[in-house]
Amino acid sequence: MGEMTPHSGHFDIVRSDGSTQAVNSENQNCLFHAVIQATTNALEDVVQEKAKELRIRVSKEIQSKPGKYVNALKVQNMFNQRNSCNKFKIAGGVRKGDEKKYKEYIKNKEPQQIIHELYLGDVGEYEQLCQKNMNAPVSGIVEADHVPPKSVLEKIRNKSMVKDNNINLEFSMNTLYHYHRHVLTSGSSKESKACRDLLVKTFNQGDTVEGLKLSLMMAHPEFSDNLRNKLHIQRNFKTFDSGLPQNKRNQYYKDGYVRLVEAYSSKSLINQNQKTELMRWIDQDQFLKDKPLTDKMIAVIPRNKK
Repeated sequence: MGEMTPHSGHFDIVRSDGSTQAVNSENQNCLFHAVIQATTNALEDVVQEKAKELRIRVSKEIQSKPGKYVNALKVQNMFNQRNSCNKFKIAGGVRKGDEKKYKEYIKNKEPQQIIHELYLGDVGEYEQLCQKNMNAPVSGIVEADHVPPKSVLEKIRNKSMVKDNNINLEFSMNTLYHYHRHVLTSGSSKESKACRDLLVKTFNQGDTVEGLKLSLMMAHPEFSDNLRNKLHIQRNFKTFDSGLPQNKRNQYYKDGYVRLVEAYSSKSLINQNQKTELMRWIDQDQFLKDKPLTDKMIAVIPRNKK
């Protein structure tokens, strides 16, 4: 099934604390590699071999009993037809080969060139950004981050923040995969769940501006790391050399946040007064330091018992 129409994507193993364990797979074996790696303590070369064997077994099973799996294949085909990127979007990891290509790509490149060529900080509808990212020099390393998160908008009773009442048209911002993994709106950790619940509550109370401010803070890797450090929450995030110094990364985030506010304003999802307040707040870098909003997050995040 995967030989004729392979789809790009990746799986990582999610631990009970919400952190991830890398799956260093090859070719189209990522799902099978993840299953073997998560269920055995075998050496890497054995895992690779068993992953290949598992893929062959699954392929033979489907081919020998097509009637049994016809509904699953229909769902896959329906997904393919509706997904404008024409590929599966699997959150949780990047391919090992993509990281190698990125390391080669950033050699002898200025930070601003990396930001420009990878469309970092660009804003648009999620599906449009997904299509645009396919033209980037390095595939699989750039992600479109929903701001606010898609899972939050799905739970908001008042859909005034959803363009044309269609969540798939929600605005997103491009960032690097590893930064996206760090932010408080991503993943299944206790602090991420608590932050998303706070966003739902805030938007449902009708406070659009505060909801957007919280969304921008939670979507920023530096603020997210600082808040975890403040609360002594440890996460085993994979180290990554982006080729961007902190000030350049923060600048493309800030530029992207300005574009997000402009986008929401252009579609009348926020009014002029709300836009003015948000722009002033962003200009002052409050997304890194707004104390009252930080305190609200701290109040809802569960702590480890001593």
